[in-house]
Amino acid sequence: MTLTEHSVKEARDLWESGQAWEALAIYERQAKLCGPQAEISEGIGSCLWSVGRFDEALEAFTEARILDSGNPAHWSNSGLCLRDLGRSAEAYRCFEHAIKLSSSYAPAYNEWGNTLQDEGQYEKARSYYQVAISLDPKRAVYRHNYGVCFKRLMQNDDAKKMFEVALQLDPVYKPSIEELGILALEAAEYEKAKQLFLYAATPRANGYLEQFKSECENVSVVSSIPNVFSDQECADLCQYIRQNKCEWSKTSSNTDPSKFVVDESRRRVKRAPMTVGLQSFITERIQKLAQQLARSHNIRCTAIETPQLLQYREGYFFTYHQDGAYNGPSATSRKRVGTVVIGLNEGSDQFTGGDLRIFKDEEHAILRQASESFQQQAGRALFFLPDVFHDVAKIMSGERLTLTTWLLNDS
Repeated sequence: MTLTEHSVKEARDLWESGQAWEALAIYERQAKLCGPQAEISEGIGSCLWSVGRFDEALEAFTEARILDSGNPAHWSNSGLCLRDLGRSAEAYRCFEHAIKLSSSYAPAYNEWGNTLQDEGQYEKARSYYQVAISLDPKRAVYRHNYGVCFKRLMQNDDAKKMFEVALQLDPVYKPSIEELGILALEAAEYEKAKQLFLYAATPRANGYLEQFKSECENVSVVSSIPNVFSDQECADLCQYIRQNKCEWSKTSSNTDPSKFVVDESRRRVKRAPMTVGLQSFITERIQKLAQQLARSHNIRCTAIETPQLLQYREGYFFTYHQDGAYNGPSATSRKRVGTVVIGLNEGSDQFTGGDLRIFKDEEHAILRQASESFQQQAGRALFFLPDVFHDVAKIMSGERLTLTTWLLNDS
């Protein structure tokens, strides 16, 4: 390897590692020593493009084209600069010429797709990414760009798959890590988003991380999932509760926690018996919901606690409490990783009072200073972690019918 070849390789390695200015200094020094060479001009153009000096980059790539007009890379790179300068028609002509020189030159198809994306032609862009991937299936950037195209088409599942494939090809490809973080943030998977942004550690990821931190200060500790049960299913469950004899719900004794007693100072609520068939139907529905909740809250759920059909009549309530091990020595409560409360009738027209109230801590619970309050909606599930202080406000009139269960981790 000659001294010039060694210097060019050093510059290329610096550019690929993101040190464009350092690489540019080496390329420019070699240009003065060696005179015009297509490889050096291309390197200068790449560095200038990386730092946003698109006009100068285009001049360098044009010089490379003059020196080596049969190389499709110089034409494709010229098209890249023209696109970023807003001259898309000229860019397409450069990509087309690159493909005429070599129909298997994948970067030209990729950049053509990027240019189409910038113009909002997402469906058309997909076909160019598909060609680029077929020609060079191991390039992470092509999978990533295809994923961005899916994301802009609101096809997030397909986008996620593409970003994940990109990371299989290049585990440290930061643009895909960023995009997966954004998808996690949009899906309210806050902890997952945070970890991805921290791992990416790019200016863009850090910007989202700051936004994430700001939003998290006001994020509800309760997740709301609508339409877990249909209106008809809710009506059928309400009818079932009313047609069966409900018994007072019990709680662990203050004097002997191993015993369960009716303690009307802590809660007044009745529980309906359940047939095996009904319990199986409800559990199956909750299991589907549990999978979604476990992913979004980064928790492990191995089982569902026996669901409860609860009846709150006028004057009934449930004082503030936590649902986990914090609430007593029950072996089951120690396994709880989340609470699911599903409304079966509407609080807006079938009863008054009975809101589910969330408290920041026990001090606020004692003072009844709720940070959030939820009026019941038929079919909607509310989910929160077992350390959250909450209560059910007294029913002032009517009847509140609710399904409650808990996600468990037996491991």
